[in-house]
Amino acid sequence: MERSEQLDRLLRPTSVAVVGASTRPGWGLEAISNLRALGFTGSIFPVNPRYEEVDGLRCHPSLPELPTVPDLAIVAVPARAVPAVLTEAVAKGIGSAVVYASGFGASGQGEGGDASENVVRTEFLDLCDRKQIAVLGPNCLGAINYAGRVSSWGIAMPFTHAGVRSGVALVTQSGSTGLMLASANRGVPFAHVVSCGNQLDVTVAELFDACLRDPAVGVLAAQVEGVPDIPRFRSVLERAAACDIPVVILKVGDSELGQEATIAHTGSLSGSAVVFEALLRQCGAIQVRDLDEMLAVCALLTGPRPARARGIAVFTSSGGEVGLTADLGESVNLNFPKLPPDVATAMETLLPDFGRVSNPLDLTAGGWGDAEMYTKVIVALASVEGVDTVVGMNGSPSLETDELDEGTRAAISGMAEGARLVGPGGPSVVNLSPLTDVVGALTRGLSAGGVIPLVGLNPGLTALSKVAQRSRWVDQGGVDSTIHAGSRPAGADVAGLLAAAGSGTQSEDFAKDVLGHYGIASPARAVVSTPDAAVAAADSIGYPVALKLAVTGVAHKTELGGVLLGLSTPEDVQEGSRKLLALGTTVSAGTDAQVLVEAYVQQGLELIIGGNQDPIYGPVVMVGLGGVLTELLSDVSHRLAPISSRDASAMLDELAGTKLLDGFRGGPGLDRDALAAAVLAASQLLVDHPQIAELDINPLVFDTARGTFVALDALLVLA
Repeated sequence: MERSEQLDRLLRPTSVAVVGASTRPGWGLEAISNLRALGFTGSIFPVNPRYEEVDGLRCHPSLPELPTVPDLAIVAVPARAVPAVLTEAVAKGIGSAVVYASGFGASGQGEGGDASENVVRTEFLDLCDRKQIAVLGPNCLGAINYAGRVSSWGIAMPFTHAGVRSGVALVTQSGSTGLMLASANRGVPFAHVVSCGNQLDVTVAELFDACLRDPAVGVLAAQVEGVPDIPRFRSVLERAAACDIPVVILKVGDSELGQEATIAHTGSLSGSAVVFEALLRQCGAIQVRDLDEMLAVCALLTGPRPARARGIAVFTSSGGEVGLTADLGESVNLNFPKLPPDVATAMETLLPDFGRVSNPLDLTAGGWGDAEMYTKVIVALASVEGVDTVVGMNGSPSLETDELDEGTRAAISGMAEGARLVGPGGPSVVNLSPLTDVVGALTRGLSAGGVIPLVGLNPGLTALSKVAQRSRWVDQGGVDSTIHAGSRPAGADVAGLLAAAGSGTQSEDFAKDVLGHYGIASPARAVVSTPDAAVAAADSIGYPVALKLAVTGVAHKTELGGVLLGLSTPEDVQEGSRKLLALGTTVSAGTDAQVLVEAYVQQGLELIIGGNQDPIYGPVVMVGLGGVLTELLSDVSHRLAPISSRDASAMLDELAGTKLLDGFRGGPGLDRDALAAAVLAASQLLVDHPQIAELDINPLVFDTARGTFVALDALLVLA
């Protein structure tokens, strides 16, 4: 059976066996109850040798004795019994299984630690490695397919989403988190909720891939602690982007304490937070920071008119909310288009004399709860060029009542009518409650009226900003499938050079030779062993020159006093090289010290290009502000290699100091295309030669005399 069919049977089974079903309250009985409550019309086979009947259904002694082969086996037994059940499932030809049990990690380490002595885990992994069955879990709550009315969920669950026609497919390593999100009254429809647990077999990437085959899925979302198969995960993210299916990711385990917690919880290695963020940015996925933000983003993306949020028009009945919204909105780079004269005039006729027309717009206290005014304002703001999302602000705190007051009901009515008049081809209409504390009837009423409900000013505005970023990414072309293939001089045997060099930190001269084969230039240079040879080299290269200590294994020469710049006479070179050679004898550990003589390049803006082979993510390339600014500002951007030309340009745009590249405050501008080409070259070098463990070009500067970027220093570490 193909893996895709196994996964389809896991999420869309037509028949289900429940191993460990019992007449007593517990996971097995709850799984059966959930299937029935959802309206599942397929066959359910309780399996337990202790019973003849469970919940009115005939109970079977074992999987081999079932009258037919079910699509899915729900395994509700202790961990020690799981391998035997899975073995029977495989022999029966069952394509998928859900394992609730925990206890597959090291003793005293939760689900993490060195579990090599855990016999049950070893047997489980041996079964899964054969790929004869798709196993969700272990340590999970199961899966709910609301759209298909089928479930393998083992505890109480909400049923409101049952039969949904389109919604979010949520995959979460924390079943409790999935349950909370699906139970939240935030106007988000869920098509699937899947608790994947430890991912010892079926992974988040595989589940996303399977959900993409379901026409009921409009958004993919996940809470993850670790992603075990990054290449497939990246491929699925790219496929989702190509299908215009937004992806929303909440990643936990970035802090040291968080990493310890994730290892104990699901045994997951979280990996580099910076690189994971780069992967999501590269593929147009939206990364959120908490559950409120995730719900807000999903609400915007699943509304009757999914929001684009590239241009926002806001109205409220509070001057204080106008100021706060403007401040917070600007801090997250929201765009509030200016109202044109005709719209401004129309707004003036609605406001009292003391009212002020702006965006965000204050209707003043007299406008609150005026349904007719709300409708007129929405229609007018929707007509503004550049506005694709109209946001009204109404809340309904729950301290003293769970009911909506008359004014709030009128506000909902006015917004719903405005959304209707704007029509399906117009801007999205959103209600943003300034507080997260609202009565349930508010969000339900808004959703029923075709208005997207957002709760909480900061989560709501941040969600709008992140949706806007994705919209701009889509407008720019989305995933660029034209990956840079690299260009090298004919006959260049870089692989041979690297193989002959051996492992460890290589010399700067060697590193620059390798870079040269990939089109990254460096100043004219020579490596010498005596002061006289240094002078001869300087005479040949031309003054001024730079002198650098050249000792194998020494990476940071500046800290040792091993770099002398701007030497303009033979006497300076003679004396300088003598000092460096003397210094070299103290740090060379028996290796003969040498001096690198190099043409001195007048330094302007210093940049850094680098990369490494990440143990989880593979080759990663980086660009940013270099020199002393690298550690001071940490202004860098990352991507997983290989990258495209568009990726390289986007990396430059993401830098906080990007304006410096264009000549900030009269400074000289740099050739962005040439810089992007250097980033592409470094990316291809890392992809072509995985034995390069670390690459660091710092600083990289623009040589005005040659009209190109040159590497003034380079570090190359081979594995």
